[in-house]
Amino acid sequence: MTLVTLAVRSVIGFLVGLLYLAMMLDPGAVAAQGLPVCSWPLKTTGTGPSNVAYPDTNATYWTMPFDLSRWKELIITGTYPEARFFSFTTYDAQGSVADSLLDVAVKPDLHSKNPFTPGQAGEGSGQRHTFGNTHTVSISRNGKAVQGGNHLGVAASDLGWVIYRIYVQDKGKDRQGGVDLPAVTLVAHDGSRHPLPPCPHDDFATAVQQLTDLLRDNGFADAADFLALKAAVGDHGGAGPGGAVCAPDQVAFAIPQNTGGYFPNAANNYVSAPDLCFQPNRIIVVRGQGTPVPDTYNGAPVWQPAGQFQKVAMRYWSMCNNEQEQPYPVSPARSTGRRGSTARAFIPT
Repeated sequence: MTLVTLAVRSVIGFLVGLLYLAMMLDPGAVAAQGLPVCSWPLKTTGTGPSNVAYPDTNATYWTMPFDLSRWKELIITGTYPEARFFSFTTYDAQGSVADSLLDVAVKPDLHSKNPFTPGQAGEGSGQRHTFGNTHTVSISRNGKAVQGGNHLGVAASDLGWVIYRIYVQDKGKDRQGGVDLPAVTLVAHDGSRHPLPPCPHDDFATAVQQLTDLLRDNGFADAADFLALKAAVGDHGGAGPGGAVCAPDQVAFAIPQNTGGYFPNAANNYVSAPDLCFQPNRIIVVRGQGTPVPDTYNGAPVWQPAGQFQKVAMRYWSMCNNEQEQPYPVSPARSTGRRGSTARAFIPT
Protein backbone atom coordinates (compact mmCIF):
# COMPACT_ATOMS: atom_id res chain seq x y z
CA MET A 1 0.00 0.00 0.00
CA THR A 2 1.47 3.34 -1.03
CA LEU A 3 1.68 6.48 1.05
CA VAL A 4 -0.66 8.14 -1.45
CA THR A 5 -3.28 5.43 -0.88
CA LEU A 6 -2.90 5.83 2.86
CA ALA A 7 -3.30 9.57 2.54
CA VAL A 8 -6.46 9.22 0.44
CA ARG A 9 -7.98 6.78 2.91
CA SER A 10 -7.09 9.11 5.76
CA VAL A 11 -8.82 12.01 4.02
CA ILE A 12 -11.94 9.91 3.38
CA GLY A 13 -11.99 8.77 6.99
CA PHE A 14 -11.55 12.37 8.15
CA LEU A 15 -14.42 13.59 5.97
CA VAL A 16 -16.76 10.86 7.20
CA GLY A 17 -15.72 11.68 10.74
CA LEU A 18 -16.62 15.34 10.12
CA LEU A 19 -20.02 14.26 8.79
CA TYR A 20 -20.75 12.33 11.96
CA LEU A 21 -19.46 15.19 14.10
CA ALA A 22 -21.86 17.52 12.29
CA MET A 23 -24.73 15.12 12.93
CA MET A 24 -23.90 14.94 16.61
CA LEU A 25 -23.59 18.72 16.99
CA ASP A 26 -26.60 19.62 14.84
CA PRO A 27 -28.58 16.57 13.69
CA GLY A 28 -31.23 18.81 12.12
CA ALA A 29 -28.66 20.10 9.64
CA VAL A 30 -28.56 16.73 7.87
CA ALA A 31 -32.23 15.86 8.26
CA ALA A 32 -32.96 17.55 4.94
CA GLN A 33 -30.86 14.94 3.14
CA GLY A 34 -32.96 12.07 4.43
CA LEU A 35 -31.86 8.65 5.50
CA PRO A 36 -29.36 7.14 5.03
CA VAL A 37 -26.46 9.58 5.42
CA CYS A 38 -23.75 6.90 5.14
CA SER A 39 -23.70 3.21 4.29
CA TRP A 40 -24.16 0.38 6.81
CA PRO A 41 -24.08 2.42 10.04
CA LEU A 42 -24.83 -0.46 12.45
CA LYS A 43 -22.51 -3.47 12.69
CA THR A 44 -23.68 -6.38 14.86
CA THR A 45 -21.39 -9.27 15.81
CA GLY A 46 -23.15 -10.84 18.78
CA THR A 47 -20.36 -9.75 21.10
CA GLY A 48 -20.18 -6.98 23.69
CA PRO A 49 -23.18 -4.62 23.68
CA SER A 50 -24.49 -6.23 20.46
CA ASN A 51 -24.97 -9.56 22.26
CA VAL A 52 -28.78 -9.28 22.36
CA ALA A 53 -31.79 -11.18 21.02
CA TYR A 54 -30.25 -14.66 20.69
CA PRO A 55 -27.38 -13.82 18.32
CA ASP A 56 -25.19 -16.32 16.52
CA THR A 57 -21.56 -15.30 17.00
CA ASN A 58 -20.63 -16.86 13.64
CA ALA A 59 -22.72 -14.20 11.92
CA THR A 60 -22.15 -10.51 11.23
CA TYR A 61 -24.92 -8.08 10.31
CA TRP A 62 -24.70 -4.62 8.76
CA THR A 63 -27.93 -2.63 9.09
CA MET A 64 -29.06 0.52 7.27
CA PRO A 65 -32.35 2.48 7.30
CA PHE A 66 -33.65 4.18 4.17
CA ASP A 67 -36.36 6.72 3.43
CA LEU A 68 -38.15 6.08 0.11
CA SER A 69 -40.16 9.27 0.43
CA ARG A 70 -36.91 11.08 -0.39
CA TRP A 71 -35.15 8.51 -2.56
CA LYS A 72 -36.58 6.59 -5.50
CA GLU A 73 -34.07 3.76 -5.32
CA LEU A 74 -31.00 2.41 -3.56
CA ILE A 75 -28.37 0.69 -5.67
CA ILE A 76 -25.98 -1.68 -3.89
CA THR A 77 -22.83 -2.88 -5.64
CA GLY A 78 -20.55 -5.42 -4.04
CA THR A 79 -18.16 -8.34 -4.39
CA TYR A 80 -19.18 -11.88 -3.46
CA PRO A 81 -17.61 -12.57 -0.04
CA GLU A 82 -15.56 -15.66 0.79
CA ALA A 83 -17.95 -17.10 3.36
CA ARG A 84 -20.52 -19.81 4.02
CA PHE A 85 -23.54 -17.62 3.36
CA PHE A 86 -24.61 -14.05 2.65
CA SER A 87 -27.91 -12.32 1.98
CA PHE A 88 -29.71 -9.01 1.66
CA THR A 89 -33.06 -8.60 3.43
CA THR A 90 -35.41 -5.62 3.52
CA TYR A 91 -37.76 -4.89 6.44
CA ASP A 92 -40.53 -2.50 7.33
CA ALA A 93 -40.11 0.14 10.04
CA GLN A 94 -40.90 -2.36 12.82
CA GLY A 95 -38.50 -5.09 11.66
CA SER A 96 -40.84 -7.43 9.72
CA VAL A 97 -39.44 -8.99 6.54
CA ALA A 98 -40.43 -7.30 3.28
CA ASP A 99 -38.17 -9.16 0.82
CA SER A 100 -35.03 -11.29 0.84
CA LEU A 101 -32.28 -12.19 -1.63
CA LEU A 102 -30.05 -15.18 -0.82
CA ASP A 103 -26.52 -15.56 -2.12
CA VAL A 104 -27.27 -18.39 -4.57
CA ALA A 105 -29.95 -16.21 -6.21
CA VAL A 106 -27.80 -13.07 -6.53
CA LYS A 107 -27.17 -12.60 -10.28
CA PRO A 108 -23.58 -11.64 -11.10
CA ASP A 109 -22.62 -8.58 -13.08
CA LEU A 110 -21.53 -8.90 -16.70
CA HIS A 111 -18.29 -10.92 -16.98
CA SER A 112 -18.59 -12.03 -13.34
CA LYS A 113 -19.67 -15.33 -11.82
CA ASN A 114 -21.60 -16.21 -8.69
CA PRO A 115 -19.32 -18.51 -6.64
CA PHE A 116 -22.33 -19.72 -4.61
CA THR A 117 -23.86 -21.34 -7.70
CA PRO A 118 -22.69 -24.91 -8.46
CA GLY A 119 -19.93 -24.90 -11.03
CA GLN A 120 -19.54 -21.11 -11.02
CA ALA A 121 -16.78 -20.57 -8.46
CA GLY A 122 -14.65 -18.70 -10.97
CA GLU A 123 -10.93 -19.12 -11.25
CA GLY A 124 -8.87 -20.76 -8.55
CA SER A 125 -9.70 -23.59 -6.18
CA GLY A 126 -13.25 -23.98 -4.94
CA GLN A 127 -14.67 -20.84 -3.36
CA ARG A 128 -11.35 -19.56 -2.07
CA HIS A 129 -10.80 -17.12 -4.93
CA THR A 130 -13.53 -14.77 -6.06
CA PHE A 131 -11.22 -12.56 -8.15
CA GLY A 132 -13.47 -9.55 -8.03
CA ASN A 133 -16.73 -11.21 -9.08
CA THR A 134 -19.32 -8.52 -8.49
CA HIS A 135 -23.09 -8.08 -8.21
CA THR A 136 -25.61 -5.23 -8.25
CA VAL A 137 -28.83 -5.06 -6.21
CA SER A 138 -31.52 -2.39 -6.42
CA ILE A 139 -34.08 -1.58 -3.72
CA SER A 140 -37.21 0.26 -4.85
CA ARG A 141 -40.98 0.19 -5.10
CA ASN A 142 -41.22 -0.29 -8.86
CA GLY A 143 -40.30 -3.99 -8.85
CA LYS A 144 -37.64 -3.66 -11.53
CA ALA A 145 -33.99 -4.48 -11.11
CA VAL A 146 -31.21 -2.38 -12.54
CA GLN A 147 -30.07 -3.75 -15.90
CA GLY A 148 -28.69 -7.26 -15.45
CA GLY A 149 -28.98 -7.00 -11.69
CA ASN A 150 -31.22 -8.00 -8.81
CA HIS A 151 -34.20 -6.37 -7.13
CA LEU A 152 -35.48 -6.21 -3.54
CA GLY A 153 -38.97 -5.02 -2.76
CA VAL A 154 -39.92 -2.81 0.18
CA ALA A 155 -42.82 -2.44 2.60
CA ALA A 156 -45.60 0.10 2.10
CA SER A 157 -44.18 2.48 4.72
CA ASP A 158 -41.73 5.22 3.76
CA LEU A 159 -39.07 4.00 6.18
CA GLY A 160 -37.47 0.65 5.57
CA TRP A 161 -34.38 -1.25 6.64
CA VAL A 162 -31.91 -3.39 4.74
CA ILE A 163 -29.56 -5.87 6.40
CA TYR A 164 -26.50 -7.44 4.80
CA ARG A 165 -25.59 -10.73 6.51
CA ILE A 166 -22.48 -12.89 6.37
CA TYR A 167 -22.12 -16.24 8.12
CA VAL A 168 -18.79 -18.01 8.73
CA GLN A 169 -16.12 -16.25 6.74
CA ASP A 170 -13.41 -18.47 5.21
CA LYS A 171 -10.24 -19.18 7.14
CA GLY A 172 -7.98 -16.14 7.39
CA LYS A 173 -10.70 -13.72 6.22
CA ASP A 174 -12.25 -10.89 8.21
CA ARG A 175 -15.94 -10.68 9.04
CA GLN A 176 -16.53 -9.07 5.63
CA GLY A 177 -15.36 -12.25 3.91
CA GLY A 178 -12.16 -10.68 2.63
CA VAL A 179 -13.88 -8.02 0.49
CA ASP A 180 -15.09 -4.45 0.98
CA LEU A 181 -18.59 -3.84 2.23
CA PRO A 182 -21.02 -3.22 -0.64
CA ALA A 183 -21.13 0.36 -1.89
CA VAL A 184 -24.47 2.19 -1.79
CA THR A 185 -25.76 4.82 -4.22
CA LEU A 186 -28.99 6.77 -3.65
CA VAL A 187 -31.13 7.63 -6.68
CA ALA A 188 -33.28 10.74 -6.32
CA HIS A 189 -36.73 11.11 -7.89
CA ASP A 190 -35.17 13.27 -10.64
CA GLY A 191 -32.80 10.42 -11.52
CA SER A 192 -29.66 11.98 -10.07
CA ARG A 193 -27.31 9.63 -8.24
CA HIS A 194 -25.67 10.26 -4.88
CA PRO A 195 -22.97 7.81 -3.71
CA LEU A 196 -22.89 7.32 0.06
CA PRO A 197 -19.68 7.43 2.06
CA PRO A 198 -19.08 4.37 4.28
CA CYS A 199 -19.99 4.81 7.92
CA PRO A 200 -17.30 4.61 10.58
CA HIS A 201 -18.15 1.56 12.67
CA ASP A 202 -18.18 2.93 16.17
CA ASP A 203 -18.97 0.70 19.10
CA PHE A 204 -22.48 -0.76 18.96
CA ALA A 205 -23.99 1.37 21.73
CA THR A 206 -22.70 4.61 20.18
CA ALA A 207 -23.88 3.60 16.71
CA VAL A 208 -27.38 2.76 18.03
CA GLN A 209 -27.61 6.12 19.80
CA GLN A 210 -26.52 8.03 16.67
CA LEU A 211 -28.96 6.09 14.52
CA THR A 212 -31.94 6.57 16.85
CA ASP A 213 -31.20 10.31 16.99
CA LEU A 214 -31.14 10.49 13.19
CA LEU A 215 -34.39 8.55 12.92
CA ARG A 216 -36.13 10.95 15.29
CA ASP A 217 -34.70 14.00 13.54
CA ASN A 218 -36.09 12.68 10.24
CA GLY A 219 -39.57 12.11 11.64
CA PHE A 220 -39.39 8.37 12.37
CA ALA A 221 -39.85 8.33 16.14
CA ASP A 222 -41.59 4.92 16.15
CA ALA A 223 -38.69 3.30 14.32
CA ALA A 224 -36.24 5.00 16.67
CA ASP A 225 -38.11 3.64 19.68
CA PHE A 226 -38.21 0.16 18.12
CA LEU A 227 -34.45 0.13 17.50
CA ALA A 228 -33.60 1.51 20.94
CA LEU A 229 -35.85 -1.00 22.70
CA LYS A 230 -34.61 -4.06 20.81
CA ALA A 231 -30.96 -3.05 21.18
CA ALA A 232 -31.41 -2.57 24.91
CA VAL A 233 -33.60 -5.50 25.97
CA GLY A 234 -33.50 -7.90 23.00
CA ASP A 235 -36.40 -10.12 22.03
CA HIS A 236 -37.54 -13.30 23.74
CA GLY A 237 -38.17 -14.97 20.39
CA GLY A 238 -40.95 -17.11 21.77
CA ALA A 239 -38.45 -19.46 23.40
CA GLY A 240 -40.32 -19.55 26.68
CA PRO A 241 -41.90 -17.29 29.27
CA GLY A 242 -39.06 -17.47 31.77
CA GLY A 243 -39.75 -17.46 35.47
CA ALA A 244 -39.09 -19.43 38.61
CA VAL A 245 -39.88 -22.95 37.31
CA CYS A 246 -37.09 -24.93 35.70
CA ALA A 247 -37.69 -27.39 32.88
CA PRO A 248 -38.17 -31.04 33.88
CA ASP A 249 -35.35 -33.53 33.63
CA GLN A 250 -36.60 -34.67 30.24
CA VAL A 251 -35.36 -31.82 28.03
CA ALA A 252 -37.35 -31.41 24.82
CA PHE A 253 -36.54 -29.27 21.80
CA ALA A 254 -39.47 -27.78 19.90
CA ILE A 255 -40.16 -25.14 17.28
CA PRO A 256 -40.82 -21.88 19.15
CA GLN A 257 -44.03 -19.97 18.53
CA ASN A 258 -42.16 -16.86 17.50
CA THR A 259 -38.64 -16.81 16.09
CA GLY A 260 -38.27 -13.14 15.41
CA GLY A 261 -39.41 -9.61 15.82
CA TYR A 262 -35.90 -8.20 15.79
CA PHE A 263 -35.08 -8.32 12.06
CA PRO A 264 -35.54 -12.10 11.59
CA ASN A 265 -33.54 -14.01 8.98
CA ALA A 266 -35.99 -15.37 6.42
CA ALA A 267 -33.62 -18.26 5.65
CA ASN A 268 -33.46 -19.56 9.24
CA ASN A 269 -35.40 -22.18 11.15
CA TYR A 270 -35.08 -22.65 14.91
CA VAL A 271 -35.78 -25.25 17.55
CA SER A 272 -35.34 -24.48 21.24
CA ALA A 273 -35.35 -26.03 24.70
CA PRO A 274 -36.33 -23.22 27.07
CA ASP A 275 -36.30 -22.89 30.85
CA LEU A 276 -33.16 -24.89 31.50
CA CYS A 277 -31.49 -24.19 34.83
CA PHE A 278 -27.97 -25.03 35.86
CA GLN A 279 -27.99 -26.95 39.13
CA PRO A 280 -25.11 -28.09 41.37
CA ASN A 281 -23.52 -31.40 40.38
CA ARG A 282 -25.75 -31.80 37.32
CA ILE A 283 -25.03 -31.49 33.61
CA ILE A 284 -27.16 -31.51 30.47
CA VAL A 285 -26.06 -33.77 27.63
CA VAL A 286 -27.48 -33.19 24.15
CA ARG A 287 -27.02 -35.95 21.59
CA GLY A 288 -27.86 -35.69 17.92
CA GLN A 289 -26.74 -36.39 14.39
CA GLY A 290 -24.94 -33.67 12.49
CA THR A 291 -26.35 -32.53 9.16
CA PRO A 292 -24.08 -32.56 6.07
CA VAL A 293 -22.75 -29.06 5.44
CA PRO A 294 -19.94 -27.70 3.23
CA ASP A 295 -16.43 -26.97 4.51
CA THR A 296 -16.21 -23.42 3.19
CA TYR A 297 -14.02 -22.39 6.12
CA ASN A 298 -11.16 -24.30 4.51
CA GLY A 299 -11.95 -23.06 1.01
CA ALA A 300 -14.38 -25.70 -0.31
CA PRO A 301 -17.37 -24.46 -2.37
CA VAL A 302 -20.81 -24.34 -0.81
CA TRP A 303 -22.15 -27.22 -2.91
CA GLN A 304 -19.38 -29.68 -1.85
CA PRO A 305 -20.18 -31.66 1.33
CA ALA A 306 -17.55 -31.97 4.04
CA GLY A 307 -16.13 -35.36 5.00
CA GLN A 308 -17.61 -38.50 3.47
CA PHE A 309 -21.13 -37.17 2.95
CA GLN A 310 -22.57 -37.53 -0.53
CA LYS A 311 -24.71 -34.41 -0.61
CA VAL A 312 -25.01 -31.09 1.21
CA ALA A 313 -28.28 -31.09 3.15
CA MET A 314 -28.15 -27.49 4.33
CA ARG A 315 -25.68 -24.66 4.39
CA TYR A 316 -25.22 -24.17 8.13
CA TRP A 317 -26.40 -25.28 11.55
CA SER A 318 -25.40 -24.33 15.06
CA MET A 319 -26.33 -24.83 18.69
CA CYS A 320 -26.20 -21.89 21.07
CA ASN A 321 -26.59 -21.62 24.84
CA ASN A 322 -28.58 -18.49 25.61
CA GLU A 323 -29.56 -16.61 28.72
CA GLN A 324 -33.35 -16.55 29.00
CA GLU A 325 -33.37 -13.12 30.57
CA GLN A 326 -33.08 -9.69 29.00
CA PRO A 327 -31.33 -8.90 26.74
CA TYR A 328 -31.24 -12.64 25.82
CA PRO A 329 -27.51 -12.92 25.10
CA VAL A 330 -25.59 -15.97 24.00
CA SER A 331 -23.46 -17.46 26.78
CA PRO A 332 -20.90 -17.18 28.26
CA ALA A 333 -21.50 -13.46 28.28
CA ARG A 334 -22.61 -13.64 31.90
CA SER A 335 -24.06 -16.18 34.28
CA THR A 336 -27.48 -15.91 35.90
CA GLY A 337 -28.09 -19.62 36.38
CA ARG A 338 -31.06 -19.69 34.00
CA ARG A 339 -30.56 -20.50 30.33
CA GLY A 340 -32.12 -22.08 27.29
CA SER A 341 -30.60 -23.80 24.28
CA THR A 342 -31.41 -22.85 20.70
CA ALA A 343 -30.48 -24.79 17.58
CA ARG A 344 -30.71 -23.07 14.23
CA ALA A 345 -30.29 -24.21 10.65
CA PHE A 346 -30.79 -22.66 7.26
CA ILE A 347 -30.45 -22.75 3.51
CA PRO A 348 -31.44 -26.17 2.19
CA THR A 349 -29.48 -26.62 -1.05
